[in-house]
Amino acid sequence: MRDLLADPRECDRLLETHGSPVNVHDFTSLERNARDMIQAGDRHGVSVRVFVARKANKTLGLVEAVKALGHGIDVGSERELRQVLDSGMDPSHIVLTAAVKPERLLRLAMEHGVPVALDNLDEAFLAQRVGAELPEPAPVVLRMAPEPVDGMAPTRFGETSRAWLSFLDEHPSGPAGFRLDGIHFHLHGYSPADRSVALAQAIEFFDRLRERGHAPSFIDMGGGVPMSYLDDADQWATFWNEHEAAVLAGGATETWRADGLGLRAEDTPEGPRLA
Repeated sequence: MRDLLADPRECDRLLETHGSPVNVHDFTSLERNARDMIQAGDRHGVSVRVFVARKANKTLGLVEAVKALGHGIDVGSERELRQVLDSGMDPSHIVLTAAVKPERLLRLAMEHGVPVALDNLDEAFLAQRVGAELPEPAPVVLRMAPEPVDGMAPTRFGETSRAWLSFLDEHPSGPAGFRLDGIHFHLHGYSPADRSVALAQAIEFFDRLRERGHAPSFIDMGGGVPMSYLDDADQWATFWNEHEAAVLAGGATETWRADGLGLRAEDTPEGPRLA
């Protein structure tokens, strides 16, 4: 990025070609962070695949970068799904996790063999009906709502494992029209403890599904994970030290519109302090 900004001729060329503003994206952090996640799984004997959220990353360049790296894309709308399919992405490298799926969106995904995370029983029945019209079963994923324990906030996504098992027990030969490929859960926030609890419940659910003759092959952990875009931790520490000092002094910070990022200066008899 610094090299580009230091090259006025190249900047002029980009502006002449694309107009203003020009959005420049550097995807090297994607490669590094995805590699680190996969290697962390390898160290513990767990096969990890990375699916990048299309909803949070609007640029089409990201789709091409993900495809070139061999990772997957998580889509949340019909437009996102069509864009990714049009890019030539392998349908097995896509997962549809939209919380609300109109029939047209559900049908588009199932017709192309894109795994669909079913949110509720209504969607399951709709997927059953749509899938019955297809030449072969379409892949689906059951979105499990973890049971809140130890202060975990309840999720608004999915059905409990009990609800899903009850649904499947009513279809002992397997729901017509779709194939159960995995389990998905989505949690707000980044608490490792909450993720561990939800994962343990998903593994238990996984075993119950296999006992019933299904063949799920993966657990999809939604909601994202914290990512670093810096070279080392000292950069992060330096930023916060300078940010806190600027807030405390009442001066301008380096943040957008001088946002305090949750901090503010408070006057006390002993002098200003952070609050």
